[in-house]
Amino acid sequence: MIKLIKSEFLKLKGSKIFPITIIASLISPLMMLVAMFKQRQHDPSIIFTLNGLFLQTNTYVLLLFGLVIFGVIAAFLFTREYNEHTLKTILPIPVSRTKFLISKFIMLYIWIFILISVTFIGTIFIAYIGNVTEITLNVILTGFYQYVMGGSLLFLVLSPIIFIALWSKNLVPTVIVTIIIGLINLIISNDNIAAIFPWSSTYFFAIGKIESMGYEFYDPLICIFITFLIGFIASIYYFNKKDIIL
Repeated sequence: MIKLIKSEFLKLKGSKIFPITIIASLISPLMMLVAMFKQRQHDPSIIFTLNGLFLQTNTYVLLLFGLVIFGVIAAFLFTREYNEHTLKTILPIPVSRTKFLISKFIMLYIWIFILISVTFIGTIFIAYIGNVTEITLNVILTGFYQYVMGGSLLFLVLSPIIFIALWSKNLVPTVIVTIIIGLINLIISNDNIAAIFPWSSTYFFAIGKIESMGYEFYDPLICIFITFLIGFIASIYYFNKKDIIL
């Protein structure tokens, strides 16, 4: 398994997508920096807090931009061998298809964690540039927890998108689906149902807002894990049963 994960990292060496996703992960902090400067032009006395900055960037990451970026990464990871016509040369190697697929799930999580960390660090940097208040260790640790928790839960609900990528063997359907889900997230974000919609509940669970929306603490977790299991089992079953035709 470790060798498979190492091979995934080696495949990224000659690819431009990794540095592109690093840059893309800084979109949310940069948007907040621009928003702060614009608001201060109208009201110089306005005060921004680091906690508020974390919440805003997390909203963009978990409800829209991050979802689309992570969906593209998932599609890239799980369809790369199809598109490069190398899957038939890899599968004869003595390793099960299930392990091969699981290694890609692990790689996806590592990649998401890296991007979440870059966004987190970028947000702190923007906070210093923007003279944001309440920059304390407690706020920073709470913010990091929210980022990691939200990113981890978002990783789980990507499994149906991974199945779509495996089924279509193409980036386009995956991108379309993630954009549609992102738009649904925005539409229902002010409604209590967002707490149990798997792809939006990741954000509200991470910031600890579930119970104030009228649901029990575990309700979104049940929805998230059911979504994960459906997508994960479907992906494993499809990949193991489907003949590789290139």
